[in-house]
Amino acid sequence: NRMLFTADDETGLPTRFAGFDAREPTCRRGGKPEVIESLRALHPYENVVMVGDGITDLEAATEGAADCFVGYGGTVLRPEIAQRADWLVYSFDELFSELARHRVAFVG
Repeated sequence: NRMLFTADDETGLPTRFAGFDAREPTCRRGGKPEVIESLRALHPYENVVMVGDGITDLEAATEGAADCFVGYGGTVLRPEIAQRADWLVYSFDELFSELARHRVAFVG
């Protein structure tokens, strides 16, 4: 999702977070599964894994778009994410070191 910023009054630089671009599907409920389904239509991915820390990330797997959900607890650990994740990690180093042993494509 595209994040929006406004200019700081003192510096004039875009440093104040102003929200998300509401035109992007990932900013609304049900949007992440929609994006994953679009990616699957464009690319022949055998498996899709969603990594995230929030409910809209989890719904990508619970609604069937992603095959697996990795909960990320490195910033904030939400109880429902910890309980329902297929795998829970607390750092990206932990995730990357495990995935390095497998042939994995990372999509930004």
